[in-house]
Amino acid sequence: DDPIVHLFPSPLRQDELLHFKTDFHEGFEVKIQDLMGRELENFLFHESSGSFKMSNYRKGQYLILITSGAKQIVQKIMIYE
Repeated sequence: DDPIVHLFPSPLRQDELLHFKTDFHEGFEVKIQDLMGRELENFLFHESSGSFKMSNYRKGQYLILITSGAKQIVQKIMIYE
């Protein structure tokens, strides 16, 4: 089975939190990358849902990589304003 991840809202404003829900049940890593693949930030989570600030990022598109063991999901988000 492929893992399920929901990121919301997307697009989002710089002053909003990016929320996520996933069906991962153990610890997992969330990385934020620019579209050139440069890692900008990473977080470790132990809950299947949570949120993090995007206020340090300029408007534009970013990749969110969510990894648990050998499973990885990549989603694109957009920040405006």
